[in-house]
Amino acid sequence: MSPELRKLSRLINDMQGLEKELHKYERKYRLRSQDFYRLAHGGKLEQTPEFLVWLGMYETLLAREKEYHRLLKSELAPIVTALNREGKVVRVAA
Repeated sequence: MSPELRKLSRLINDMQGLEKELHKYERKYRLRSQDFYRLAHGGKLEQTPEFLVWLGMYETLLAREKEYHRLLKSELAPIVTALNREGKVVRVAA
């Protein structure tokens, strides 16, 4: 596996792990993380230890998603080449 694909794979694994943990909070509080984030930043929620953990995990997910998209955009050609080498044909729309 190419270095580019390894980086993407690590980011995807991180994001999936964070999403799994975030879903626990979403089920518990019956609130999507993005809505919780808006409420927390709007000063509408108490800053409980549990909410601070939830907030930190969501902010980490946002950072990982930003890095994923940056990496994908900046290294799209090598990623497509690596995927094609591994037998996974990728068609990229122009």
